[in-house]
Amino acid sequence: MADLKQVQNLMSNGNYAAAIEIVNKTIKDAGPQKEWVEVQSYINQKLGDFETALEGWNSLIAYLPNEAAYYLERGVCKFNLRYKSAIEDFNQAIVLEPQNAYFHSALAYILDK
Repeated sequence: MADLKQVQNLMSNGNYAAAIEIVNKTIKDAGPQKEWVEVQSYINQKLGDFETALEGWNSLIAYLPNEAAYYLERGVCKFNLRYKSAIEDFNQAIVLEPQNAYFHSALAYILDK
């Protein structure tokens, strides 16, 4: 099984194509573990594959419905796909973590657009 640290190093060097190969293989071989699905979804976003990333965030939200960051990231995908429901996800992230200033600024950004 691949090492998550190796994948993070590839990502920090901007080598998302190599990182997603490792992640996809690991998920195929070991099953969809939470940490790997998170990384897979982040990488798919970085690669501009928002539909696939959206699927990942949907599965993570089904598994952990109180994880605010998942709603934020799903909202980012929806925003890039021009879904109006992106605002609902940003709002849900704020409901779950009202003190998180980044969530508020992200919502302000998409409302401005």
